[in-house]
Amino acid sequence: MRYLIILFLSGIVLWWQCEKNPSGIEEGAAAKDPRKLKWTVDTLRFPGSYSTDLFDIWGSSARDVYACGLNNTGSDAVWHYDGRYWWITAKDLQGAADYYDVFGFSKDDVWVVGTVRYHFPNGERKYLTRCLHYNGKEWEHIGWDKEGSYACIWGSEPSNLWCAGADKIYRLVNGDWQEVEYEKPHHPKIYFTRMAGLAADDIYATALKLDLVEPRDSVAYYLYHYDGLKWSIIDSTVDSPYAPRPHFGNYLANIGGKLYSAKRGAFKYEHGKWIKIHSDLLISRIFGTSENNIFATGNHGTIYHFNGDDWQKLKPVNGLENCFIQGTWSDCKEVFFLAMDGKNSYIIHGQ
Repeated sequence: MRYLIILFLSGIVLWWQCEKNPSGIEEGAAAKDPRKLKWTVDTLRFPGSYSTDLFDIWGSSARDVYACGLNNTGSDAVWHYDGRYWWITAKDLQGAADYYDVFGFSKDDVWVVGTVRYHFPNGERKYLTRCLHYNGKEWEHIGWDKEGSYACIWGSEPSNLWCAGADKIYRLVNGDWQEVEYEKPHHPKIYFTRMAGLAADDIYATALKLDLVEPRDSVAYYLYHYDGLKWSIIDSTVDSPYAPRPHFGNYLANIGGKLYSAKRGAFKYEHGKWIKIHSDLLISRIFGTSENNIFATGNHGTIYHFNGDDWQKLKPVNGLENCFIQGTWSDCKEVFFLAMDGKNSYIIHGQ
């Protein structure tokens, strides 16, 4: 289903710096004001599935956008937008998987990572890693499936690609993912959730540990840093009803060459310290093309935009109150929000 919401346009086009990043955004590109766009909504639903949940979105251009996730049938969970339509890609490639993160360097170099779930009649469950790569012609399965899960992926260039997941960090070496040592916290069995880097020797990752302290409703977050030699814990915080609010989030993003995070608010990392830039507890995702064009999103249809001067809450379409805004991608001219409500996923497209 597709429908159009027309907002009043003043015809004014704003200009701000769109900085070069792996998404192919050109430096100095003319940017449209996201607060004055026309919005459409596409509903993404896998046929025969009672739920289609998409978790991440990335594009090399506004005519080449990917979204990945899962559906309850356990198959075909990578979608592609060609400028006109969304369609399922990477179909039936070596079995079904749940995909959690998509990242790329160009239209001919796209990566998706996730997990294959096996459920046996005796009740036993097994989880194996899964990584797909699109080379411009076809999707290919990269590396051997390993016990565990891939949850996030990032690289400074194609020859320096990393991913992480259940209790492990990997680096791509000669076509296979090789496990890398990292500093272990006092509480083992952590789960890496997000990676973002500022340079090849300046990479960050977040990990979480559930039920760290009693009562069993707390979450510990660890911030890891790679300096070109080793992965080390440089910060940590606990999210609990009985503790102060976390001073950084587990969702990371490189925006304008600076590190940002989101979860129960939005934060910016400067001079070794986190600065809170937005206090709305519904925020759990952040994306930006520059420090003057930032989007913070989250539960109950929460969408904020920062233009370098102020934050403004956006409501591009009606009916988002029950949606979680999972992700954002933009080339400075068009904006894609990825939303889900537990049944369907939606692409809210501004142009």
